[in-house]
Amino acid sequence: MSFRHAAEPLRNEHHHHRHADAGRSPSRPVAQLKPVTGFAALAELVSAFVASGIWINLMWHRAAFHLDGTLIQLASISQRIFWPALLVALLGVPVGIIGWLRPWNHAPSPLSPVRPPSGTIVFPAMAKTEQEYRQDIIDIGRLVYQKGWVAANDGNITVRLDAGRILCTPTGVSKGMMHVDDLIIIDMQCRKLSGRKECTSEIAMHMKVYELRPDIHAVLHAHPPVATGFATAGRPLNLALLPEVIIGLGCVPLADYGLPGTPALTEPLIPYIPKYDAILMGNHGAVSYGEDVYKAFFRMETMEHFARISLVAELLGGPTVLPKEEVEKLFDSRTRYGVKARASIEPGCPVYAEQVPQQQDRFYVTREELIGMVDDALRARGIS
Repeated sequence: MSFRHAAEPLRNEHHHHRHADAGRSPSRPVAQLKPVTGFAALAELVSAFVASGIWINLMWHRAAFHLDGTLIQLASISQRIFWPALLVALLGVPVGIIGWLRPWNHAPSPLSPVRPPSGTIVFPAMAKTEQEYRQDIIDIGRLVYQKGWVAANDGNITVRLDAGRILCTPTGVSKGMMHVDDLIIIDMQCRKLSGRKECTSEIAMHMKVYELRPDIHAVLHAHPPVATGFATAGRPLNLALLPEVIIGLGCVPLADYGLPGTPALTEPLIPYIPKYDAILMGNHGAVSYGEDVYKAFFRMETMEHFARISLVAELLGGPTVLPKEEVEKLFDSRTRYGVKARASIEPGCPVYAEQVPQQQDRFYVTREELIGMVDDALRARGIS
């Protein structure tokens, strides 16, 4: 038995796995490879040294078991292989350390992602497949329907697949009862590329968001009841009440009403899209958007939750608005929390305590006292 024969099964096994991997097609894009550092090279040398020692010992025992008469000759061969391998591994230690400490080892790699210039569409390093994006829209549609943010066939959801294609929900379908095959794909001119159903008439609103916000990859439009109630009352969600809302959204402005299915629906949104991530639409509903469809959903969830709390505060006598100093602290804390939000402190959004008109003193009367006051006023005027 020789070393060459002993190593043959290992080589055959490696050959088999290599060809098996070559025949396998990846289901999604592969992440970028990073250059091997000095530390990684050192780790590989040590691993090779340990593996060599284990292999030599295994071969020693195998040969001793089968060829007891040639044990002495095998031991001498093993020693001649073992000590040079040890010397190579030891020499690799300073080489690995030098490679790890050299200044150019910490310079950006040519394979590292580069921040694109302003206005460039930014896509995740590990993009999903189209089927996964379809399933994401189906899941979000069910959540939106279950939360009561839409009724019947209301609302629409889109995802930017790439620089030229948008995946969107069709018209005339309940967002809680969609199938992945119901979704359609359109180009940036709103022309249908694939799908058996028709596109929503409000798609222009989504396209305007994608046009003005290259960082956005998903848009959600719905009619959450309480937030839409504020929109129909002509009231933006702009009071500085909750830290989470101030940090995450800044505030939620109110765009004027526009006729659905026409350019008039989109035009009032244009001033707000570059600055905010969620907008109320006068007498209509709300729109939110994000880097993916889940972030778009969470922003609308935050908006509706904020609307409910604001309504309860109004019913209980009025909210207590945070002062400007605290609002500024919350905006400054975004860096600490890793929050990337567009909104900044602007006049009226959010509204802090110093901007709220001082309320006049209130007094309370009973029903009987009120009737008596009315009777007195009528008698004084000679009416009763």
